[in-house]
Amino acid sequence: MLLCVCVKVGIAFQLEPFHEHVFLERHLDGWCPPRGPVRNFMELVCIGLQRNPYITVEKKREHLEWFRSYFLDPDRHDILKLSGAIEMEGGEGEHESQQQQS
Repeated sequence: MLLCVCVKVGIAFQLEPFHEHVFLERHLDGWCPPRGPVRNFMELVCIGLQRNPYITVEKKREHLEWFRSYFLDPDRHDILKLSGAIEMEGGEGEHESQQQQS
């Protein structure tokens, strides 16, 4: 038996599979770090979207895609690394040893 969620889209209603509305973490695979502040934040975004029955699955995916493009934007990498939101390549110890050699 397939459970569906009825979502109002304009004046029409659209039936969407229930699992598409609530299992959103799979959209984080491949780009979101496995742990850390960005992962924690994105899990909370998924929980918020899971609990919202008033928007379509497509809109939920669009929200997740916006965050994906935000966090993967090269212009923001320096800020995210310095703030500790994402890990530096090679770890901090390697970065410090490179500075000492200079």
